Amino acid sequence: GNKTEEYDPATDSWRYLKDMPTTRKGCGAAVLNDLMYVTGGQKAYGEPGQPSMHRYNPTADVWDSTSAAMPFEQYVMPVTACGGKIYAGCSLYHPKDLAEYDPTANSWYVIANTPSLECTALCGYDGILYAFGGAQDLNKVYSYDPSAKTWEPKTDMPSGRMGAVACLSNGL
Repeated sequence: GNKTEEYDPATDSWRYLKDMPTTRKGCGAAVLNDLMYVTGGQKAYGEPGQPSMHRYNPTADVWDSTSAAMPFEQYVMPVTACGGKIYAGCSLYHPKDLAEYDPTANSWYVIANTPSLECTALCGYDGILYAFGGAQDLNKVYSYDPSAKTWEPKTDMPSGRMGAVACLSNGL
């Protein structure tokens, strides 16, 4: 849909914020420098993904569309922030399409030699991007070093995951 909602754990309450400028089903979002970036998704089921990206400022309750569009159309994909950049891609139907967004340059860079990361969970830690699981290789883990532009296989997960999510907590 296009609704934006905010949860406050201190008061255990929800409130509606300004609606997104467009409907997005199966989109992804990441927070960078206290701004939320939302990209991908479909306007309606059966339609192609949307490459546009919108940025939300929660302090001002304002959406804008000044961010550059992704280099491909995807939905049901992971999106995460890492090292001052946003990473999006590797959806179910585009397992090797991953791109890096630089908000300073307002531009995307398509990452070469991406392993097949279909429906993978992404998470950044200490400037390195980690990819977990996926439809084809459910238990695989890879790291991506943006400065060297290289992928490295890591120790497999004990059990496989497809469409999982990942987050960083206390360095883990």
